[in-house]
Amino acid sequence: MVDVEDAVSLLVALADRKEAVGEAFFVAGPDTTTLYGLMRLVAGVLGVRPRTLYLPPAALVALGGGADVVSRLTGKKLALSRKLAGILVAVALRG
Repeated sequence: MVDVEDAVSLLVALADRKEAVGEAFFVAGPDTTTLYGLMRLVAGVLGVRPRTLYLPPAALVALGGGADVVSRLTGKKLALSRKLAGILVAVALRG
């Protein structure tokens, strides 16, 4: 998430720079958050309590693999997959 003031500051700084034309830029502010922090923020805005379930990484990946099997057998795509589980584990391990 980026504050609009940080994005505008970047645009203003680049407005007169010819070398910036056609280039892509990343913009970030000084504040950071975690996935859990983002979940709490969104839940607060929605006026609900965040629901969390803590699983060991191996259990989450196993559940994702099981969900893939169920999806293949039923033809119905489930919300969890082994790929998504791997992404969630990677994000959680980064902090």
